[in-house]
Amino acid sequence: MGSQPSSSAPGSQSSPDHATPGPLPIGPPFDSPESVLEGMRALEQALRSRRDRHAIFLTAYVVITQEVKQRIERGFFQDDSWTARYLVSFANLYRHALADFESSSFIAVPKAWVTSFNTSKSGIWSFHEGNRGK
Repeated sequence: MGSQPSSSAPGSQSSPDHATPGPLPIGPPFDSPESVLEGMRALEQALRSRRDRHAIFLTAYVVITQEVKQRIERGFFQDDSWTARYLVSFANLYRHALADFESSSFIAVPKAWVTSFNTSKSGIWSFHEGNRGK
């Protein structure tokens, strides 16, 4: 019997990795709140097209980032420049973890993100399993 890697029957693939259609548009490091929004929107769309449950995180991330960016522009924070740098730095931490995960460099990915990324692919997680070894 020949293998059929392109089968589209539900449950026909033995690993979520085989269901991944091409690389995500991770792109270069973010350098501004605008580039964070642009990059996160692209990632959100790519994950939605994969039907990856992790897209919901990016949906929330985009909404929150939009709000913080608007508040920075209105001078809302005590130090808007610092807040903008923090927003960009935090987004780059996520971007880096996702890039490492996608390239199978799992050792470089913080444990919390490994759990999140694996759960989004499998849809299965329990508090007990996620906290093993602590």
